[in-house]
Amino acid sequence: MDRTTLLTVVVVVLAGLAGCTSDVPTATPAPVPSPSFGASFDGPLPPGATAAGIDNRSALVDAHTASTNRTDGRITINRTVRRVDGGEALLSRTQTTVDFEADPARINFSQRQRSNGVYPNQTIDAYYSERDRFARITDENGSYFDRITETTVGEYRTQTAAYEVYNALGVGQWVPSERTTVGDSDAVVFRLTDVADTLDNATGAMAVTPDGAIRRLTLRTVTDGRAVRVQYRYDTFDDRPVDPPGWLAAAREAE
Repeated sequence: MDRTTLLTVVVVVLAGLAGCTSDVPTATPAPVPSPSFGASFDGPLPPGATAAGIDNRSALVDAHTASTNRTDGRITINRTVRRVDGGEALLSRTQTTVDFEADPARINFSQRQRSNGVYPNQTIDAYYSERDRFARITDENGSYFDRITETTVGEYRTQTAAYEVYNALGVGQWVPSERTTVGDSDAVVFRLTDVADTLDNATGAMAVTPDGAIRRLTLRTVTDGRAVRVQYRYDTFDDRPVDPPGWLAAAREAE
């Protein structure tokens, strides 16, 4: 597998992988809303959702990615994997930050992965624009640059916005429980109830605006003796340019 192919796999699969602040619903619902509670929920709901829960995750994810396409913003994701049987131990931690500008379309991506022998310890920085799509990969062997040819800036922004939330919506039934605000936006809090049979356990909560922007998501799943915790945060800005990274000139020269 050449470096370009490896990079594509790492960026596309892991990028859709932070932290949440105190205004974010916690991952443990208390109490967990019953289906009848959700069915009595009144007021506007985001695309793909009814009072009984989210019944069309594709519609919600499409609305979420549409939001990222029309505004400047940042997606931050923290993912941790722990062993929970035979003594708890941290296996890996991945921290991802994606800054994006709507016009002109530009993205700065940064991912730091540290692992206890499960995945390679590495840092990936990437820059996407209509002119340039480069990455800088740093691992135990040093740093090198690579040009990204398979994914356009628009495709990458959509993949990054959609990957993690689409998977999270598939782990069980998400039911509306209450209303809240995230920054200056109204939002509906959905909590995870019925969990897929493939999981031993899962808890989760997310805050979604009426137009479908998933502003906060916290999910913890347990299966096969491992617990995976994901914290996803999406913030928007009126005007926040994405500047080219300082290493871009060196990446161009290295081609």
